[in-house]
Amino acid sequence: MKKKNIFSGSIVKENAFYMILMGILVGILFIPTSIHLLKLPEDKIFSAPFLVATIISGILVGIISFFIVKLTILKKLEEFKSNIEIITNNIFNYQVGKVQSISECTDCYVKITSEDIIGELAIKYNALIRIIRGQFWQHELIEKFSSILNKITDRSELNNKTSRFLSDELELLGCEIYRLNPDGSLSLECSRNIHTNLTANRQNSLLDIIDKGKPVSTKKDDVELVEFGTGSIKPAEVSYFPIKYSKHAWLFVLYSSYYLTKERRVLIERILNEYKFAYESAEMYEKTQQMAAYDELTGLYNRRFGMIRLKEEYKRALRTEQCLCMIMFDIDHFKKINDTYGHQAGDYILSSFSKILKSNFRTEDIVMRYGGEEFLCVMSNSESENAARKADYIRQVVEKTQFKWRDIPIKITVSAGVSRLNIKNGQTKSIEDLIKEADEALYTAKRNGRNRVITADPNCKI
Repeated sequence: MKKKNIFSGSIVKENAFYMILMGILVGILFIPTSIHLLKLPEDKIFSAPFLVATIISGILVGIISFFIVKLTILKKLEEFKSNIEIITNNIFNYQVGKVQSISECTDCYVKITSEDIIGELAIKYNALIRIIRGQFWQHELIEKFSSILNKITDRSELNNKTSRFLSDELELLGCEIYRLNPDGSLSLECSRNIHTNLTANRQNSLLDIIDKGKPVSTKKDDVELVEFGTGSIKPAEVSYFPIKYSKHAWLFVLYSSYYLTKERRVLIERILNEYKFAYESAEMYEKTQQMAAYDELTGLYNRRFGMIRLKEEYKRALRTEQCLCMIMFDIDHFKKINDTYGHQAGDYILSSFSKILKSNFRTEDIVMRYGGEEFLCVMSNSESENAARKADYIRQVVEKTQFKWRDIPIKITVSAGVSRLNIKNGQTKSIEDLIKEADEALYTAKRNGRNRVITADPNCKI
């Protein structure tokens, strides 16, 4: 077992002891000094009062020396101790969630008042505190960015929020995000505050940076003026951060009014590392949503998602008092096509007819595969006459189109039924009523010989 030190590991006590001991030793050494140098009488020197006075003087010198050290060196060490406690408590409170940030630690640093070993120690200590605070600041920003990413499912939103985060948190002038397209060209995904032209020369320079895969920066005279707000500005530095992941590649261009430190560059690379994983997640989510929303064969909305969109348009029509028209299409004698040419031929016809529908309706219209060979199309803010003419035009296009399945010509026709909701005329039809009217008009068209359009409104003329 290790023997315990008589000072219980206290350097202060040990220092006081040795200073007093040194004072006593100096007092004892004063006796021969008095004899040989001062030539004092020996009977006076070896008298009890002189010996006691010498030893007491030595002890007093030791004690005074100790207090001088305590007022200078030990005081500075106490300041170190106090500041270490402050930063330690700050970090602990951050870890347990009592404070949101350790960046507001104004009392963590020690004042540098000397150029000796204590001053050097203060410099090293302050540098250490800066590193600790810098690491926690980076950790805070990464955590904050991760919490933002957790709520993002769209790639466009991801780009906008990433550029905003970088600009705001790092106090940048602006940010641009470029994506490498499959054909080898660049497209500007997002731009914040800064406006630049993607000329052929600039695009080649940016592609070269992506190809090399290493961050680069330009400073001072190499930096060009860029559009900033309503004017122009010359940044202190423009930094380029290429990132690659799987089949994707991006280039982040950051414009700053200051020179980025090594620590900030490391932080930016960590943020962009989070970005590329979030981008893949958003891409996967979009694909999943697309698979859930679209019919695999026709590429149109499936019935589930199409009905969600229909409810949205129906509510909007009620709110804005606009007309809402529905067209129900059905491919005539579709069962006969399957029986004669096979189900693959039937799938081909469904896919081909879907392409005709997509090319003839507006982006804001809803086109869905309602059933096997039934399709429901919804036109917002449109009169029934327009919907009926649109339906008849599509009917004529289908009738004139020569469909070929494996070089086998297949002739098809379609029938359609049209219904309308007109809020201005006081109509209060439900979605189910509108669909039912369109469906009944469709079957009236089939009963009357097929290859025709019938409207639920008897006054409507095609």
